[in-house]
This record gives sequence, C-alpha cells and structure tokens, in this order.
Amino acid sequence: MNLSTAFLDELRSRTSIVQVVGRKVTWDIKKSNQGKGDMWAPCPFHQEKTASFHVDDQKGFYYCFGCHAKGDSISFLMEVENFSFIEAVEILASEAGLQLPQVDKGSQQKNDKRAELIKVMELVVNIFKDQLTSVNATNARTYLQSRGTTQESIDRFEIGYALDGYQSLFSLLKKKDISEELMVEAGLCLKPVDGRGLNDRFRDRIMFPIRDRRGNCIAFGGRAMNPKAKAKYLNSPETLLFDKGNTLYNHKLARQSFGSDTALIVVEGYMDVIAMDSHGFRATVSTLGTAITEKQLSLFWQISAEPIVALDGDTAGTKAAYRLMDLALPFLEAQKSLRFCLMPEGQDPDDFLRISGKSKMTELVEGSTPLINLLWKRETEGKIFDSPERRALLDKTLRAIINQIKDRELRKHYGSEFASLRSNLFYQSKGYQIRNPNKKYPYKDANIATASSNTKKSMIVTSQDMEVRLREALLLAVIIRNPRFIGEFVKELELIDFRLEEHKKILSTVLGSYYEENSKDIEEFLKDKLGINNISRIFGLKHLMIAPAMLPKASDDTIRQTIIGEITKIHARQGIEREIKEAVEDLKGATDESLTWRVSRAAEANDSANKLQKGVSENELDNHKFLSDGLQALIDNQVWKKKKTK
Repeated sequence: MNLSTAFLDELRSRTSIVQVVGRKVTWDIKKSNQGKGDMWAPCPFHQEKTASFHVDDQKGFYYCFGCHAKGDSISFLMEVENFSFIEAVEILASEAGLQLPQVDKGSQQKNDKRAELIKVMELVVNIFKDQLTSVNATNARTYLQSRGTTQESIDRFEIGYALDGYQSLFSLLKKKDISEELMVEAGLCLKPVDGRGLNDRFRDRIMFPIRDRRGNCIAFGGRAMNPKAKAKYLNSPETLLFDKGNTLYNHKLARQSFGSDTALIVVEGYMDVIAMDSHGFRATVSTLGTAITEKQLSLFWQISAEPIVALDGDTAGTKAAYRLMDLALPFLEAQKSLRFCLMPEGQDPDDFLRISGKSKMTELVEGSTPLINLLWKRETEGKIFDSPERRALLDKTLRAIINQIKDRELRKHYGSEFASLRSNLFYQSKGYQIRNPNKKYPYKDANIATASSNTKKSMIVTSQDMEVRLREALLLAVIIRNPRFIGEFVKELELIDFRLEEHKKILSTVLGSYYEENSKDIEEFLKDKLGINNISRIFGLKHLMIAPAMLPKASDDTIRQTIIGEITKIHARQGIEREIKEAVEDLKGATDESLTWRVSRAAEANDSANKLQKGVSENELDNHKFLSDGLQALIDNQVWKKKKTK
C-alpha cells in the first residue's frame, strides 16, 4: 500500500488523539484542560498511580514523563492495541472517513482472499457453536462440565463442537455455496490421497476458535473426545490467515483486560486460559501448546513488560521454561523480562485452580520467580562444587549466559547478582553458615561472641573492632589499586564474609565488575556504583599510606603476599567467630569440658591457618597472634561459668 506523507498528515489532522487514547486511559480531570485538549492520565505503558502521561490534542502527540513513551495516534494503536502499522492506519482512516490509497493488483487480490476466508471462518464458528447444543454433543458437554467450564465461559470463548463424521462440515458448507477451494485454503477440509472428495479436518472434537489481535477468527483448535485419537489436540494448518508462531490464543481479550493492576499470564493450553479467565485472571494467553517462538515473545512484551509464564509442573514444563529463558536472553532489557510460576508436580493451571482455588493461584502468581533465579537453579540445582574444576565450569557457564544479554546495563546487574549467588553457594559448600542478608550488622555491634543476657561482653571483642576494620580496608584497597590480582584470588575473595556492611558492598561490586569483564577503571567504576564517599573512606585510613603494598613502586611479590596474608587472617578470624558463636549459643546445659574443647578447637584452627600462610613473614604471624592469645584468655578465664555476684 502506497501511503504518502501527505496522506498520513491528513489522517493525523482528522484524528483526535484524545479520543483514541481515551479508550484506554482514565483522564485526570483536575490536572487536564479539556477545552485546550491538554490531557493527563496514568500511563498505559507502565504501572503508576500518578498522572504523568500527557496528551496534546492540538499537536497530536503523547509523551510520558515517567517511562518516556511518545508518539501519535498510529503508534499508540500499534503499541497498546498491538496492531501493525497498516492495521492502525486502516482503523483510523475508517473512523476519519478517509479513503485509503489504491493498492497494487497483487496486494488487492491477497486482501480480498483474506476477507473471503475470514467470512468462511466466522460462519464455521457459528456452525460449531450450534453443534455443541445438539444431541450428538452430549459427551462434549459432559466433558466441559467435568472440567468446571461454565456456560459463561463457553459463550465468552465461543466454544463449539465438530461432529463425528468425515464430511459433516463439508456438507454444511456445500449447502451454503462455499467453494471447495476456500474450504481447503481455510484449513477446514483436506484432500484424501486417493483423490476422492474432501474430508473434514476436525471430527468429534471440542472446538476453540483462535482469533487474531483484531478479533478475526483465523484458525481452530480441537480437543479430541475419542481417547484413541492420534492427536489429543489438533490445530488448523498454516494458512493465509494463520501463522502459528505469530499467534496467541485469547490475544485480543487478554490485551483488553491487561492493566496496571494486573499481570499478563502465559499458559500452555486452551483449557488453562479458560480456567484462568473464569477465576478472574482475564489477561491470560496461551501459545497453542507449542514451544514459544521469538515472535510470540515479542507479542508478550507488547502487552506487558514482565509477563508471568505459568507452565505445567512436570519435566516437560520445566524444560519448556528453560528453553524460553535461553530464547529470551538476547532480548532482555529493563522493560523486557520474564517471571516464572511453575505449578506443583503433575498439575497444570486448570488442575491447580480446581484443586486449590483462586487464592492459592494468586499466591503462586504473586510469588513468581524472576528469570535470573530460575537460570541459577538450572545451573546449580543438584550439583556439587567441591573442586576447582567444577567451580570453573560453573563460572564459564554463567559468563556465557551473561554474554548473551545485549543490553549492557542489564548485563552488569546480572554479573553482580550471579557473583553474589555464587559467593554464597561456595561459602555454604565449605560448611559455613550464610548470614541473614536482611539482618543489619552495624560496625559497633558486630561482636565476635554474643554473650548471654547474664554475661557481660568480653573486653577482647571491643578491642578487635579497629583491627577488623583496618584489615578489611587494607585488603580492599590493595585489590582495588591492583585489579590484575582479582582473577588470581577470586575464589578466596568470594568466601570472605566481611563484618562491615560497607566493605561487603564494595567487595561484591568488585567481583561483579570482574565477572562482567568491565573495561572501565575499577576505582572509577566503584565510585559510579557506590558513590565517591564510600571509596574515599577506604583510602582515607592512615595505615594505608604506610602499607608496603600501597606504595607506588610496590613489587608484585609484595602485593601478592599482602593479599595472601590478609585473606588468611580474615578467614581465620571468621572460623574462630563461628566456633565461639556456636559454643556460646550452646552454653545452656553444656559441660565445662565440652565447651572448653570447642573453644580450644577454634584456637587450634587459627594456629593451623597461620602456619599455612606461605611467604608471610614472622612479624606478620606475630601480629596475628592476638587471635590465639584472645581465645586462650577465654579458656583461662572460664567465661562459660556463671560468676557469683557479691
């Protein structure tokens, strides 16, 4: 179709964008000026409660100050109604009373053929609906009742029935003067290989009309009533109307039902859609029971920025989710993602609703899993990472996943999240306990051992605070100034659980930058991510100025030995803290001998760690000796015994 600039300008001038947009939004009357065509509303493109979406009727444009969506009447229909450019133009031209430009002969013939086929399909929709009420459809009606399908749903989705006969539909269409050519081209009948007359494609099946985004019937799906049928579900073949990989069942109704307070839910089958719809989840579509295609994924995102994929709770459903994740990775953006809602084992959404009800389904939907979490589950569930080789393989796999994401900013966030998950996983694999990430650990309250309510804090605890801060800061400062060593010590760094929250954030960001293969200067990268003050506090500590590894001409050997020394000391301190914490928690009812042994074991573990430091000087070992001495003091003072009050 030849659409000139002049025609499009004329179309826009005759179209009121306020009327077009007003079908999909609720205007904020207080903020709007109707007389001037200056209108405001909550944005239909992203979830919000305030009116940041502005429409100027005189200029014919809209703009959202929140998500920055902008365009005219044509683009609005394309984005919100999911129409193609030509479809949007045709709708607006019809409303404006404009004659579309003449199309070439071939295109006109194709459009005429489409119109003929659509008429035939609509005729068949009514035929199948009538047949569902006939005496021959008793089994079909019984089946629908057993699935909890109400009459309201039957009417809403125009469910019908194809009679059990080879030429039942063929005969009816013949009587209505429908040509055999159209029957075949519509996918309703097929030619037998023996050359005899046409046979019905759908026989003894419950029929579900499949409509396009404009509401035209373009195909059918049929559910077999005969348990011996070769295919339980049968769809129309690809036709001039029907492109299976570019079609969603219930597309139009779901698009109309979707809003800022609803979620777009993707299921596998017709009955799942109908069950979800009847329970109030009206913005639900299905992919016609096949693997989701790139085109269908694009259709999801045209309706919702984060659709929820609810798949069957079986191996096939899980595999389908994994395939979809891999398909989606290259296209992910801030406003294009997925969440997953996996049903219990052996149940599909229809089963789950009948067994558990709407409230439980709401809980599942609201608790849906982000895409990154399901990716992590796939790569780690049931696997053991007890060797460098296995951990290295996981690293390689995660890096390959991240590299598939084209959006640079999102790729950085995936790298940071994977680094955090990976660190926790490897920490657990060594038998350590992960601190509650939601629990605050303020610096002054981060005690090595928490005394019981009747016991005063140990003096050793408070005396170690500055030592901990300095050691953590020194290690961070050295690796930030010398990022070439991160790869060499990445495994050891991941196992560190810094006591200070600010240090934890810095280390997590450093590791995230490493896994993202960030080319930017690491110090500048950290300042951008965490703020200049957080990084300046590290380098503002006086002891850093005299540390040999921080001097401008420090050798690689000095830097390496400093990193080894600080990592070893921090790991040793963590081990001691865990042992003492566990021992103190067990004070009640513990014997003197058992508690003494446990605390002594922590001291021995620390001494062993000191001896394992390779290349660290005796002076460095002496500086660390306070840990062992401190533990011995706990033992000598028998802090587990209740002191008598005077």
